[in-house]
Amino acid sequence: TMAGMVVDATGVPVAGALVEVGWLTLDADAEVVARSGPDGRFVVRSAPTEALVGARAEGHGASPLQFLIGKEGNHTEVRIQLGAPAGSVEGTVVDQHGMPVANTLVRIGAGKSSSISGGLDGAPPLPALVRTDGEGHFRAIGVPIGNQPVLARSAVHAPWQGTCEVATHLTARLR
Repeated sequence: TMAGMVVDATGVPVAGALVEVGWLTLDADAEVVARSGPDGRFVVRSAPTEALVGARAEGHGASPLQFLIGKEGNHTEVRIQLGAPAGSVEGTVVDQHGMPVANTLVRIGAGKSSSISGGLDGAPPLPALVRTDGEGHFRAIGVPIGNQPVLARSAVHAPWQGTCEVATHLTARLR
């Protein structure tokens, strides 16, 4: 079991933060495994024994990843500190005919989201990784400010890549 608290850059607990875990032993994308409660606390049951853990929240930059090692049946506590103010990206993925594409993976920001090779000091923050809903819509939070790379890929369409400009506490729009 992994439990802990997500705090902002000044140490204040953050409600609604997404807790992300990257498995060191799997070649799989990091995943959101929990959401912090009103007091900033979260619990992850059946957490991997070796993992990189971080968080992201609306208006805050994603935290650096922390390297955690545990044993089956152990309990570990972690404090995750979010980064500097950040923005969001919202949009819709469409095909060549303008029809929405559901279940498309959208990655916004630089860095790896799988096969992360962190050290004992952890790893840099994850890029935002989201999937489109049934209407092709997505929303990514905790995206660093500035020009960010964007990659969209689905099972039935060629990948798309581009960029978007993200501003602090604002939402960039993409189609």
